[in-house]
Amino acid sequence: MEIYANNASGELAASIGPDETVIELREGHTFPAPSGDEWFRATIFRREYGHAGIVEHDHEVVRVNQVDGNALYVERGIEGERRSHEELTPVELRLTAGSMRAVHREIRDSRAHATAMSIIFGSS
Repeated sequence: MEIYANNASGELAASIGPDETVIELREGHTFPAPSGDEWFRATIFRREYGHAGIVEHDHEVVRVNQVDGNALYVERGIEGERRSHEELTPVELRLTAGSMRAVHREIRDSRAHATAMSIIFGSS
């Protein structure tokens, strides 16, 4: 089951390549620790500060299945391509298009189930 948290974030403790599935964060991250079948999506991205303000690049959405201390155990590139990221790159738990598609599917399936049950058992 996908879980959510407000303002959960951290930074990469070291650079990572596109195939690494254990990501080490710097001390002080605020990610939740999933248990059982829980997991969450995290976005790794490059942030630049300039005269035009804050600009983000090179986003990668990962599925975090486990948090152990400062280590995130992840499935890479679940909403796009896998990327390499540099040390101190931000990582944030964000609501993504994939999250919203899953919520929409749950609502649609729930409504379809309720309609089927009312047809089978009659509405009261």
